[in-house]
Amino acid sequence: IILSGYWFFLLDKRAADPEKKYRLADRKELGRLILFNVLVFVMYIFDWNSWKYSFIGDEYAFFHYARGILDGGFHSGILYGGGVYGDHPVWASVYQAVVMKFFGGGFFGWNLSSAIIVPLSIIPFYFWVKMMFNKRTAVIGVIAFAFSLPMLAFSHIAHDIIHAIFPFVTGMFLFELALRKRSYFYAFLAAAVLGIGCYTFFTARLSIVIAALYWALHPLRKEFGWKRLFAAAGVYFFVILFIFLDPKVLDYMTKHSIIKGTEIANQAERPIYMILNYIHTFFAFIHREI
Repeated sequence: IILSGYWFFLLDKRAADPEKKYRLADRKELGRLILFNVLVFVMYIFDWNSWKYSFIGDEYAFFHYARGILDGGFHSGILYGGGVYGDHPVWASVYQAVVMKFFGGGFFGWNLSSAIIVPLSIIPFYFWVKMMFNKRTAVIGVIAFAFSLPMLAFSHIAHDIIHAIFPFVTGMFLFELALRKRSYFYAFLAAAVLGIGCYTFFTARLSIVIAALYWALHPLRKEFGWKRLFAAAGVYFFVILFIFLDPKVLDYMTKHSIIKGTEIANQAERPIYMILNYIHTFFAFIHREI
């Protein structure tokens, strides 16, 4: 993968048409963005040991699995499913274990692995939205993103659901850069990041559908060219190859979906619950369970 990335880098350098210059931000804008990033991180981590998050419960299996990796009790394939609860990606727990390793191996590092996801995603998200629309929209978008209920909630519980956010946002940001610069190298980076993201929570595997629609509707798709698109697609499918070597891949992906999920006993009711839950997310911030 590294060698192919270097080859794509050389293709850009040797191109007859010089690479377009595109300045993402000046120093003042970048400084403000970094300051906002730090403030969001502090907001996400300052109450990491609060009792308010202790009752959720089902994420503690992630701690024990990641702790087991650190203690040498890890036997499953690193790029396969079959991790926590027998169906979550193993790579998600490897990531948590790595963060825990650098921060004492306990609960703080475990919680930190989720708390840093949104702060790390803020900068690529901001520039992605700015390139698509304008600076004002990017400012509004990044504030809404950082303070949204799902991000706040899953940043405070060390579940693997939030892990898909960073590779998706970063990959789409790089894809937008590739389209604007007509760049093989940025297309390679976008495909590699989106592909690696597929080893996190299963929703990340929808990125290929979103990226395909994004390209199909993008005004610069013709200038980008088919060669760059096929090169990026080749990198993406090469990166995710190990997913399909797992014989239980479909079982892992569909176990908690409307296809095979057991949370709703009556199968006929699953589609309507999916629609209602989607609508609920838009109003959850004004709803409180008693």
